[in-house]
Parts: sequence; structure tokens; C-alpha cells
Amino acid sequence: MKFNRMTLNDLRDSIGGTTSASATLLLVVSILLLATPTSSQATGFVYEYFDKDPGWDAHNNELTDPTPRIVTQDFGYRTSHHAGSVAGEIGGTVDHAPFETASYAQVLAPFDLEQSLNFSGNLSLHQASATSGFTSMGNIFIGFFNSQEQGWRPPNFLGFQLRGHNEPVPNVASLELSYGTSAWEADGIDWGQAVMPDGAQHHFDLSYDHNVGDGRITLDWDGNEIIELNVRPEHRAHGASFNRFGIFSMELPGVHAGNATEAYFDDLTINGAFHDFSQNPNWLGVGNHKTFADPVLYGMNNFGFRSTNVAGESPGELGGWAWRVEHSDEQFQAYYAKDVGTLSLEDKLFARGKIAFEKFSTDAGVMLGWFDSTEQDWPPSNFVGVYMDSLSDIGRFFTPMYGTATNRTNFAADPWLLLRPDATSMEWIIYYDPDAVDGRGAITISLGGLARTLVLDTGDKQEGANLDRFGLFNMQDNNGKHSVVYLDDLVFTTNRTTTSCDFNGDAGCDLSDIHRMFEQGNLLVGVATGLLTEQFDLVDDNVLNQLDIDAWLSKVAAENGYSSAYLRGDTDLDRDVDLADYNALADNFDPDGAGASTPWRHGNSDGDNDVDLSDYNALAGNFHPGGYGTAAVPEPGTALLALLGMLLVSVFDNLEPYPPQRQQSARQQEHAGRFRDKV
Repeated sequence: MKFNRMTLNDLRDSIGGTTSASATLLLVVSILLLATPTSSQATGFVYEYFDKDPGWDAHNNELTDPTPRIVTQDFGYRTSHHAGSVAGEIGGTVDHAPFETASYAQVLAPFDLEQSLNFSGNLSLHQASATSGFTSMGNIFIGFFNSQEQGWRPPNFLGFQLRGHNEPVPNVASLELSYGTSAWEADGIDWGQAVMPDGAQHHFDLSYDHNVGDGRITLDWDGNEIIELNVRPEHRAHGASFNRFGIFSMELPGVHAGNATEAYFDDLTINGAFHDFSQNPNWLGVGNHKTFADPVLYGMNNFGFRSTNVAGESPGELGGWAWRVEHSDEQFQAYYAKDVGTLSLEDKLFARGKIAFEKFSTDAGVMLGWFDSTEQDWPPSNFVGVYMDSLSDIGRFFTPMYGTATNRTNFAADPWLLLRPDATSMEWIIYYDPDAVDGRGAITISLGGLARTLVLDTGDKQEGANLDRFGLFNMQDNNGKHSVVYLDDLVFTTNRTTTSCDFNGDAGCDLSDIHRMFEQGNLLVGVATGLLTEQFDLVDDNVLNQLDIDAWLSKVAAENGYSSAYLRGDTDLDRDVDLADYNALADNFDPDGAGASTPWRHGNSDGDNDVDLSDYNALAGNFHPGGYGTAAVPEPGTALLALLGMLLVSVFDNLEPYPPQRQQSARQQEHAGRFRDKV
């Protein structure tokens, strides 16, 4: 099979010009299913649903600073007289923390970029913070924003920020005009002059004219126009939604020495309405008067197994927050990953799953795929997978990337596949074919039904790669920020030898493994095997059916040291079939098959997605409350079994159907010219 370097439009053209996401994904899935494994070695798949802690290899993924940082937010309405013509103003001391929103704002009816906007007033700066590095800066935003999210490079924002600066001297402020869209894009421009924290009054006037080009923002300072910023066409198209005007804090980590900015605003005119704050305006305050200990400092990764269900449908997933860190900060380089043995660029590699970001700060970045556990540098060597980053002018992207053992790397650029950092769960696929494009090799990925392909540069495959882990690791680049990411319902290639009854690679054979088998389809009817299901075909007849269930029951018994197979009806695999098993079946009795992928533990002994009388008959026929595969025990009376059967038949119409189960889903250095935040 040959791959071509495909853009999204190429993919659409190849399937008859359709532009539907479902058709594009269908093409990708067809490529995967038609591909025949021709790896240099035998590989299999790990199925991981995180219904329990998988105990993956963990490195620097859960770090804690022994001394939490004390954060004080103390701003809002004041009766003081610093910035205006009369006493009364808004402002105070503003600090920042990554996961603590703080704002004081007027609630407004929703509006957008399709109208002109203006605000003006006076500012008095009394304290600014900055020494070295972005974590030492103090920041305060003023302008139009949205109550749902602020953050760093806030979406849905139009205004300016005072940002701690250390030129020409430490602890002064710079002034930056910026905006953010509803698609998490942003742009901005810095004045380049210092604002001194001397308490002097400064007058500002910010205007947005939606009729000039795609929108133009201008800022006057003390009567002079100092900054002009044009909204990019694609950003105007994506728009923004505002429902607040006011001041808010930066959501980034700080330093123990403090990140306070003290500023006051008065005599504000907001879209024509004047406020002298001679009386309390009773604007809405959120987290603006509080002191707390913040343990979330730069580099303090906190990701791994979690009992949450952000990405998947049921509790249990891989997730938490990860920091993109500086090149020199090896102590914060982290991963959480499965040992997959030894894989290389000569192996076909496949993975799929679900991903959701709750937060994804501009300048954050994480990597997902196969990598070398000994080092995760930047650009990454020994890597096949996806690179997830966040550029101000683009948003948050998901793109294929590879790195060889000799540090030859590449990734696919525009058009980008975009993520949404709003907890939206999206399905993804990664497929690397070493035989594609006349043996050069290619990585095809999909996200939410859209696809992207990256062909390896000529000769790169021959450079090789050592891949011994699959999972998540943080980027080790400059100017790092944080993201909060979750992954679930994973299937991925492994070369780690497992027993044939262990389908999730946890070095054991148990209920979770037979549940994986049942999730492949109706085993009573039979399911044809393919690339992703051949490991369940234990009798090697190209179909999943009752023979494979019998084979699994025998193999798991042997693995656990028993000479006879487990019996159907033993819902908890405890080597007896007793009233506990009967109760499990009765509680989940569902002869109509309303549940999806009904598991073995609920009494489904034939893998047909229901619990019915045939399952009851199997249980009754194997009823051994004293245990089986050991010494003979007295059988239960036929009257008892008959009574239980009659009871089951009489009440099943009143039983609630079993709820559906989770289903198995499927920088470059040339960023010059792009708006990118530098310290």
C-alpha cells in the first residue's frame, strides 16, 4: 500500500470530493483495516480502559513543592483616591495562580466583534513585579472578557494588560494591547515603554472599530496613540463572545517572592457609560478577596492514573496537568507510559483512543505516542506519535511527528487539526506504516474525523528509533506553560510478551480481559477478525465465537494454576458458581439486550450482549456453590434451582435494563513571524 503526502483536501478529493468529516474518517479507518502487518517482529495490542490503576511506568509525573506559595488576591471596589477626580475607584493588589480565577467585573449582555467597542479612563500603578523569567512577572488585565475562561492569553478578550517587566530596571511594567477569540487564538503587541509604579495618573483610551479592515484596535496613552493592532481575517471569522468588563488576574504559576501588581482604575467610560465610582457599583467579584496556599508551582507535574471520566464514559483514565519546561530543567521532565518492549521504525504501529483538554495554555505542549524512556528531549529523538502545542495565532493543535535515533525530526504543519480546551472529548487515531511511499514510511493520524499524513523524509527510517514506551510525556522546550489533559479507551501496539489470555497487558488474566473480548461484538453470532481483533482469536480460525470463549476460560485457568477450565456462570471467576453469581445475573437480567457490550461479570456467559435464559441455563447447569475442579461436593437440590429459575422468569419484565457500557473507540523551529510570547 502506498501513501502520499496528503493534506485534508487531498483526502477529501480521494473519496470523491466529499467534505464530510465522517467520510474522511472512513477513509482513514479503511486504510488501517486493509493494511496487513508486515513488521520485522511479531507485535500485539494493549487494550487499556483504566477501570483500575494499570501501574504504568511513572517518571517525575507527580511532583510536590514542599513549600506552597502564599497567594493574596485583594482587589475590587475601593473608597481610596489614587486614579480619579473624586474618591472611589476599582483596583487593589492582584496576584496570580494557575487554577484560581480572580476577577472584578460588570456583568454585561453578551456581545461580539461585530460591533465597535470603546473604554477609557485613568490608571495609577503603585507596584509591579518582575525579576527574571515569566513566573516572576505580575500581571493585571483590563477590558472586555468572558466569564467562562480567563487564563494566560485569554480567549474572548479585548483590552490590555500591565505585565511585570525588568527593563530598564526591575519591577516596572510593560503595557500590551491584545485580543483573544472563541477558538483560543490570540494576537497582541507590546508598547515597548516602561510604566513606572510611582502612583502617577495616566489616561488611556482603547477603541475597537469593526468597520476598518477585519477590525482595528487602537490604544491612546496620555493623549497619544501608542499602539495599533489589526484583527487577523481568520480570527475575525472565528469571532469572540464577551459578557464582562473589568479587571482579572493571570492564571500562571508564581514565585515565592511574590507576584503582586497594585493598580487602580477610575473615571471609566465603557461603551459610552461613565463610572466615577463615587459609590460602590456592586460589580461581581470572583475570588478577588482571598489568601490561600498554592502548591501548583512551575514544573510541578501532576498526571497519571485518575478515577475521573473527562475523556471517557466511565470512571478511570490517564490525566492531570503537565508542564512544558525549559531545556535545562531535567528534574521536571516527566512521563506516564506503558512498557511496550522494543519497537522501531521497521514496525507497523497503531494507536487509538479518546482525548480531552480541560485547559491548554498558550505555550504549553505535550506529546503522545511511542518513545524512548531514557530521554525525551526537544525536538524529540526516538519518537513516533502526535505533537500537541498551542500557538497564539493558531490555537491548540494535534499533528503527526517523528524523531529518529540520530535526532532527525519532522512534523506536519498547516493545515492543523485543532483541539478544544473545554473538556470536549475527541476520538483520535495514530497509524505508522513503515512500508508506505516506497518504503519511506508515513504517519497518518485523525482527530474528530479529520485526517493528516506525514511522510518520513528520505533516509530517515533507516536512521532508526528505539521505542520502548507508549504514553504521555511533557515537552522540554522554552517558555513553558501548563495543560490539563485526559486520555481514555486506549488501544496501542506493543512488543511486550504477554500470555495469550492477557488482552490489556497488565500481566494478568482476569475479568477485564474477557470483557475486552466481549466488546468486539456478538460472539454468539460470530465476529470476523481484523488487524485490531486478531489477538482475541485464540483458536486461529479468523472468527471470534464460542470457541474463543472456551479457549480463554481454559487458558486463564492454566495461567492461574488450575487443571480444569473456568465454568460459564462463574461471574466473578472465583472457582465456584453460587448464589453470588446467580444474584449478579438476576440483577442484570436483560433478555432484550438493551445494554451494550454486557460483560461476563453481569452473567453474560455467551458474549451476545444480553443476559437471558440461555445464560441462566448455563449458570444452572454449572451450579457448584462448594467449588469446582476440586473434590466432589453435594449438588443443590433441583427444587432450589427450579425455584430460582421460576423467580427469575417471573420478575425479569420489571427489571431495569442494564445501562450502556463504555464502548471501545477508535515546531519546527521556523515559527519566526508568528505572534509568540517570549519573556
